[in-house]
Amino acid sequence: MTALLWILYIVCVAISIALVVVVLMQDSKSSGLGSAFGGNTDSFFGRNKSKTREGKLIRMTKILGAVLGVFSIVAVIISRLITA
Repeated sequence: MTALLWILYIVCVAISIALVVVVLMQDSKSSGLGSAFGGNTDSFFGRNKSKTREGKLIRMTKILGAVLGVFSIVAVIISRLITA
């Protein structure tokens, strides 16, 4: 059972590193001073975000975050079962 726990820890670390890399690859969301006053910076390409590189990175961030959360909860449950 402890081998499974170590595998989960290693997977969590790998997912965390991948999540950091994906977040760092994304562009900044702020559009400068114009966005502070409510300026609309969307263009035609802003409507098709899911097909762009940025859209794929955002989707990958959400998926990696959810998977990391699930693996972390499973690791906590297994560690509680081992110590009980």
